[in-house]
Amino acid sequence: MTRKTAYYLVSTPLHLLVSLAVALSRRDEEAAKLFFVAQEADNRRMDFFRESMQAWQESPFVETKVFFRPSGKGWDKVASRKRLFADLKSEVHAFRPERVYVGNDRHLEFQWVMHQCRELGVKAQGIYLDEGLYTYVGRKASKRFSDRVVDDWLKKLFYGFWWQTPPTIGGSKWIDEMIVAYPDWVTPLLKEKAAEPLRSVWFENGQLQEITQAWLKSFSIDQERLETCQLMLTLPETNDMRQVLGYESEARDLLTRLSDKGWQIAVKYHPKDLENDVLSVLSLPGVFEIPANVPFEVILPSLPENCFVLGDMSTTVLTTRLFRPNLQVMVMQLGESSGHFDQFLGFYEQLGLTPKKLPELVESLGVTKRT
Repeated sequence: MTRKTAYYLVSTPLHLLVSLAVALSRRDEEAAKLFFVAQEADNRRMDFFRESMQAWQESPFVETKVFFRPSGKGWDKVASRKRLFADLKSEVHAFRPERVYVGNDRHLEFQWVMHQCRELGVKAQGIYLDEGLYTYVGRKASKRFSDRVVDDWLKKLFYGFWWQTPPTIGGSKWIDEMIVAYPDWVTPLLKEKAAEPLRSVWFENGQLQEITQAWLKSFSIDQERLETCQLMLTLPETNDMRQVLGYESEARDLLTRLSDKGWQIAVKYHPKDLENDVLSVLSLPGVFEIPANVPFEVILPSLPENCFVLGDMSTTVLTTRLFRPNLQVMVMQLGESSGHFDQFLGFYEQLGLTPKKLPELVESLGVTKRT
């Protein structure tokens, strides 16, 4: 059987993990290349993943490269982007991909690759890989006039009329198919796309487990302590917490109660947070920190089976439900009621994840000491 040529374009650790799961399930039918498309500021993190993938003998990819997105402004940024496009064009002309997988079709690099395939007469399939919440609730920013009209025409002016502003992530005309966790529940803006289920069994692949374990060791995580973890708390950005009156105090109250009952609790602040221990909880007995810069997807495969994952209405909760369906997941809604989460409520309730306020969390988690 002749294998299809394929590109996987990733820009986040989540994109990488989903791409690995799909690529490993299709390695017998594809000759695939992995492209990291990253901001220049992410050089160190992308180098880590690139080097680990290049050194991994069981990799499903025949080649791994990094293409850095320019971070300047104005004409300098446009000129840098066009140099990047020239590199991608050479790559496309040499490899002629028949499938192009991506977690965000708003990226110029993906659309440029698809445009080049069309120019060559290569009928490449654009395949959207589940990116998380936007897949199911849509991207509100895509509906703004500035996004739909101003940004759209500026990009067409600077780069070409091949550019399309999608109505939401995954919704551009360059996307032919989707591989998503819950095909029946995608936003109506994606309903017209052909869909294949993203299967949780793909994440149980032994080779995938092998590489995630190697990443965990590289981040110097205390694996012995992680194996004792009974609760993994993932937090939103500090600014988001502080916009909700009472959020921080209720989160601190919950962790104090659980600490008093002897729980072992891992706390992971948001990767964008530079402040140390915003909630002032790391001094509590049994509470330890997962460094904010460690991607949640690297930690998740190593959590013990009796561990709760507690988080806001966020992609970390969805990721846990998909990658580790055996783990118990809870959604917290702390502080004063806010309309911020209203857009997510219906979808989470479909998943059986009704958000819990502090008294409900205390009742569910804090009544008895878990062993």
